[in-house]
Amino acid sequence: MMMDSFEYRLQARRPANYLALGFGLFTACAVLLAQAALWAWVPVGLYLAIVLWQLMRNPSDGLSLRGGSIDIYSDNKLIRRIPLAWIRSAQIRSGVFAPDECTLLMSDGNRIELPSAALPPARRLKRELQARGVSLA
Repeated sequence: MMMDSFEYRLQARRPANYLALGFGLFTACAVLLAQAALWAWVPVGLYLAIVLWQLMRNPSDGLSLRGGSIDIYSDNKLIRRIPLAWIRSAQIRSGVFAPDECTLLMSDGNRIELPSAALPPARRLKRELQARGVSLA
């Protein structure tokens, strides 16, 4: 049976970072209107530089499930490809105040921790892995 592919990406260009840019610009305008001292521009300038750098670089983390394997991406590069046939089971934990975690238990006894930045929401990941025959521990 042919399974549709699934892909999840988390990029820097998302609404939260554009909101952070707006906050930085608002703060810069407030510092300008207040005619604040030069030292007040240092943290505002650093904050804006970091946000703009992230938006320009647009790093992307994620995973894709296709063709019988899991591909893990970090900073727009493929870092690992794991065949689904090698996976005995998966442990997926979702935290209230912590990021979701996924540990793959391999048929050779090894454990592989997937990077949390690359993971979709836990419920979706469980559904996608189960649809591809990976049992959940």
